[in-house]
Amino acid sequence: MRNKGEGSIYRRAQDGMWCATVELPPLDGKRRRKTLVAKTKADILGKLARTKTELERSGDIPTASQTLETWLTYWLDKVAAKRVRPSTLYTYRRQLEVQVIPVLGKTRLDKLTSAHIRRLHDHMADQGLSSTYALTTHRLLSKALTDAVREGRVGRNVATLVDAPKLGQSDGEALTVDEAITVLDYARASLESDAYDPGPVLWATYLLTGIRRSELLALEWDRVSDVIDLSWQLQQRHERHHRTTTPDGEAVPDTSEVEIGLAHHPPGGPVEVDPRGAPEAFTVEPVRSGVRACGWSTDRTVTS
Repeated sequence: MRNKGEGSIYRRAQDGMWCATVELPPLDGKRRRKTLVAKTKADILGKLARTKTELERSGDIPTASQTLETWLTYWLDKVAAKRVRPSTLYTYRRQLEVQVIPVLGKTRLDKLTSAHIRRLHDHMADQGLSSTYALTTHRLLSKALTDAVREGRVGRNVATLVDAPKLGQSDGEALTVDEAITVLDYARASLESDAYDPGPVLWATYLLTGIRRSELLALEWDRVSDVIDLSWQLQQRHERHHRTTTPDGEAVPDTSEVEIGLAHHPPGGPVEVDPRGAPEAFTVEPVRSGVRACGWSTDRTVTS
């Protein structure tokens, strides 16, 4: 005999397991129920109580838990894609597909624990990845799990139960003043040479302004005067390049053949960018001027 408040609880004849059913809000006019299973009556009563509490809190609960990989794929395509720019979505997808899914993808959302999150941290540490990368990956997974909680896919975000990776001390590489002057002299010599090379000019512009690479590659002549208008960026999307505006990401026609030459091309239209101007290139241009390699910064750095 069932006691008051126990709901629909019964013991399966075939295996002796205790079961309970919980009524859920109907979907498309169809009745929905969630079935719980446990070995003992005490365990099923505990599961039933927790499920009812979660149902009251969120208004609905999934009838079956999906894997983390299934949720992350859905989240990237249906949730994140509507929030962020294509270049940011590409970064999200790479981080989740390369780091998170291979380690935790087959785990069901409702079975994720803090131990799984720590396993992911250890996996990234074993690969020698930077603390910054590990931190952004943790935050990205936490963001996806927060949305899973909001949509009722899982009861809690376990990533918030674990301390995020701490940022390590970073010694940023930068050219010395003498090295920067060498690059500028090299650019000046290139401008005066019959065999003009746009690469040094690009680096000279970068050094003199401290602007982001994407902003430099998207320059148009009508934005270059006594000041440089940096309201455009060149961003990669599906292996092609698109200009977008900085404020709202509005896309304009794709430009594929461009060549940087701030001094040798007449004004009007876009400043052309050499094919090497694709975002993956231009990380070691100073080497040809006799200066050590130094990568691009993704942040705008302007000093006086």
